[in-house]
Amino acid sequence: MNVQQTLVKCIQEHRDFEYKYNNIEDEQSRKMEFANTIKEIIVSDRRKEVDFYKKFIGDDNFQMAFMHSLLLLVDRESSEKR
Repeated sequence: MNVQQTLVKCIQEHRDFEYKYNNIEDEQSRKMEFANTIKEIIVSDRRKEVDFYKKFIGDDNFQMAFMHSLLLLVDRESSEKR
């Protein structure tokens, strides 16, 4: 399982995923909550993936692109489950 797949699983299993992501209608609020969830997960796992954490925190363009790709994966998997 690669980093993206692991994060998608962690996002979907996050305690606030349903409440703060799936149940929010406002797209801007939804994206903001999604970004906060990702950051929370990455910060909590930073000791496991030190190089990734440094890249994620230090490079805004990488962070935005990575979050966008995760958003697409999570949305796709969520729609497949419905």
